[in-house]
Amino acid sequence: MKPTAGRSQTGMFTASEVEAQTGVPATTLRQWERRYGFPHPARNASGYRLYSPGDVAAIQYMQSQLQSGVPASRAAELTLHAMTAGAGPAPTPAAPDRAAPEQGRSGAQWSALLTQALIDSDTDRAAAVLSEAHAQIPVEVVMTDVISPTMIEIGARWERGEITVAHEHQATAFLRSRISGLMDVAGVQAGFGPLVVAACAPQEQHELGL
Repeated sequence: MKPTAGRSQTGMFTASEVEAQTGVPATTLRQWERRYGFPHPARNASGYRLYSPGDVAAIQYMQSQLQSGVPASRAAELTLHAMTAGAGPAPTPAAPDRAAPEQGRSGAQWSALLTQALIDSDTDRAAAVLSEAHAQIPVEVVMTDVISPTMIEIGARWERGEITVAHEHQATAFLRSRISGLMDVAGVQAGFGPLVVAACAPQEQHELGL
């Protein structure tokens, strides 16, 4: 994964999610930010750092250089150059004992992985699936091709009696929190367009679909 300037710069991953993806502790991320000028996390309304897919790519690139024996200052120079010029070899996986994320999955495949993780009540795995999807496809595609089909599939399985209402409620709570996080990011960054007022139809008690 190359840290090119063309990657999405929308902040969407917390420090803990980046640590799970890259193996780089949050304390190290803050040190790199102060010492080398990257990554460039945004801040949400609560002041927490949110890292973009471009930040994640730069972190992975830096980590791969360090693991190759490159001194930290030189690794930072190479990373900054790659961020601005899109140069440099593709880095090796950030941690040797962690499997690299699959490349080229379709939205349906990401949705199937997310659905199964939620049915298994494994929210950590569900969060990892969404983090990997965000790192590889635009946020709009994650919403329309991953999260939305997952919500539909969870509801259909509950209706068919294949899962319990507890499964459905847990999945709904998880996905609502992720969508709320994205909306929070959109609310503190410029350029997201005009204000839109939306409402559910009469008698509709569920706002998540909206």
